[in-house]
Amino acid sequence: MTDVTDAFILKQSDYRESDVLMTVLSKDYGKISFIVPGARKPKSHNALHIQPLSEVQLIFEYREGKTLFRARSAHTLSLFRHMRNDLLLTACAGVIAEVMDALTYENEEKNEEEYALLKAAFSALDEGCDANTVLALYLSDMLRLFGSAPDVDECTICGSKAVSALSTEHGGFLCKRHAGAYGVPLMDKEDLLRFRILVKAGMERLRDVEAHHKAQFCDVQVLVAFVKRYTGTNIRSFAFFQSVSHLNRDR
Repeated sequence: MTDVTDAFILKQSDYRESDVLMTVLSKDYGKISFIVPGARKPKSHNALHIQPLSEVQLIFEYREGKTLFRARSAHTLSLFRHMRNDLLLTACAGVIAEVMDALTYENEEKNEEEYALLKAAFSALDEGCDANTVLALYLSDMLRLFGSAPDVDECTICGSKAVSALSTEHGGFLCKRHAGAYGVPLMDKEDLLRFRILVKAGMERLRDVEAHHKAQFCDVQVLVAFVKRYTGTNIRSFAFFQSVSHLNRDR
């Protein structure tokens, strides 16, 4: 059966002599993989329309129960040109795509919420929004979707609302007494408040957060640590994002 679906290209690699193998998050079928025949040939039309970190429309032969399909044609929906022309934004998008790839599974039913979140994050980067804030809100939303969001309402040990520290190991905020007991450094109230807002706000409140509680790189580092600890995902592309962030900061 010939079918059409919109999809974000999460990653791709060379396959056989002239084909391309790519993994996408599709709007209708969740995460699936495609072989694009002849995409590396000089005259291939599809080669222009299968750029990583882009949104495309794919025509393919659908077979129920399969996760690897043969793409007949591809058409670019959103290339996110502004995002691609900025190294920091592109590095941020790479982290976003890797996290989506790591936390979603092939052969699942629709991933509508994940698809909308990915589209919102890429669109925000393309509009020039702050990379740290976009990434922090995206990671927070992904952790929430997969049941691993930090507890930022109270001390994770005793339930006290008077919090003074943040611990990845303990899953969120700690009160002063338990921070001391576990050797966790105390934090400023404004830093704790900003982190709480980043965890609670969601991508839909990006503009408000960017205007009043813009994320810092340290917030992103903590959220990446939460992803690694509670989902088992080691985000390799984060090292590149970190390097580019430091270069931008030092200018």
